Amino acid sequence: MADFSVSGGLSGPGAPGPFQYPSGPGAPGQYPGPPSAPGGFPAGPGVPGQYPAPGAPGQFPSSPGAPGQFPGQYPSEGTPGQLPGGPAPSFPGGGFPPIPPGSWGSPGGGFPTPPAQFGPGPMGPYGGPAGPGGTLIVPYDLPLHAGIMPRLLVTVIGEPVPGADRFQVDFLKGPDVVFHFNPRFNEQTIVRNSSLGGYWGPEEREGPFPFVQGRRFELKILVEEDMFKVAVDGTHLLEYEHRVGGLEEVTVLRVTGDVVLYSAAPSMI
Repeated sequence: MADFSVSGGLSGPGAPGPFQYPSGPGAPGQYPGPPSAPGGFPAGPGVPGQYPAPGAPGQFPSSPGAPGQFPGQYPSEGTPGQLPGGPAPSFPGGGFPPIPPGSWGSPGGGFPTPPAQFGPGPMGPYGGPAGPGGTLIVPYDLPLHAGIMPRLLVTVIGEPVPGADRFQVDFLKGPDVVFHFNPRFNEQTIVRNSSLGGYWGPEEREGPFPFVQGRRFELKILVEEDMFKVAVDGTHLLEYEHRVGGLEEVTVLRVTGDVVLYSAAPSMI
């Protein structure tokens, strides 16, 4: 008769008996040690009928982000259609990303100051060409289709470029310059004159000089019955009496010279 082992089973592999625990792999009805034994509960993943390991189709995986996973878990970053589990991006100091210096809305920024340019470009307000950063290309012609008349106000916003020599604003009636407004930085004076029939008249020069190189200004020119009235930055500056009639034929306002031009617009007051 065969000897019994301490566990109560037969020590020989494959011996008959209803309660044996054979040591050899692959015996029918046993709990196999190695994976893939037929009819057993294999330890290896992917065998049909077993409790699957993480990542097998149709299972409830433990790893986040696997296809077919149990809804409600927190998936890992980068899985399509999911909410990323990583921390939300942050910026220095919190909130929105910092605005580049010199851009609109930044502390101490304001609008950029591009140099005046010449050449074609997109159209600006009132038909003139537009320059970079919302400026108008100089020389700039502002059409005055109905001519000029009393209570017409023209507002020009610009900025003399650093190192500017001069710029000018002219009301044109065909070849004639009805009103020539010409600030000159080297002389610190504003020359006013008219050119009629090809000849310049006597200059007017008296008065203060409010313009500063690199500083923005607002120039307002008001047409009255007998004169032009000029104000700079809200302060009355000078008056210039009309030297010719036919103001309805003044159809262009031209801005030229060393100036960045932001806008030029007519209105009635």
